[in-house]
Amino acid sequence: MRQALYGLITALLLLQAPALATGTTPHDVRRALASGKPTLIQFGTSHCETCTKMKPTLEAVTREYVGRVNVLYVDVELEAALGRRFQVQRLPTQIFFDGTGAERKRNTGTLDREDIAAILRELETGKATPVVLSAADSDPSR
Repeated sequence: MRQALYGLITALLLLQAPALATGTTPHDVRRALASGKPTLIQFGTSHCETCTKMKPTLEAVTREYVGRVNVLYVDVELEAALGRRFQVQRLPTQIFFDGTGAERKRNTGTLDREDIAAILRELETGKATPVVLSAADSDPSR
């Protein structure tokens, strides 16, 4: 009985889970990174086909991790300053932050749901290693 009730409550929470946060502002990013929860931010544009293809995956992750992880989408055409702040060179770029707001992982291109889930599990357990950007990664002329 308890398991059935737990399953029903979980299903209802997933149905009521917020959608992927779009229209993200610098304030939203600051609030997410200061929340004490792991955060995933995808940087993209509405004209980027690969970015658009990633949205259903990000929406599924948002529902699955509701209340445990912040998932944000930054449209760099609308918030170019955020793209510069995080040194985004190519789209889509996903950046994963731990609960202290420190960047731990970065990916350019697509990730499937399982890869995202594995990284988020690392962040939740505190086992994610810091990311180190090479000089080539931070070169804005590329």
